[in-house]
Amino acid sequence: MTELEPCPFCGAPALGVNLREVAPFVAEPARTAKRKFGYSAVCSSCGARGPFIEVEDPFNNEQGFAQVEIATAGWNGRAE
Repeated sequence: MTELEPCPFCGAPALGVNLREVAPFVAEPARTAKRKFGYSAVCSSCGARGPFIEVEDPFNNEQGFAQVEIATAGWNGRAE
């Protein structure tokens, strides 16, 4: 697993890559809106987040591990 670089904003170490749920768009009726899950890195100090990498099945470990690597690369690959 690739290690996370420090936060580009405050320099603190990244807390990790977390699975989170994103609320559906307000325009969608609640009963038909599909819940979205994904991974993103988060700073342990200022709370900055890396890109949200959506995952189809949050309980599929193989897909999850691949998405964590993509989220880590997104955090580490940002412009400085």
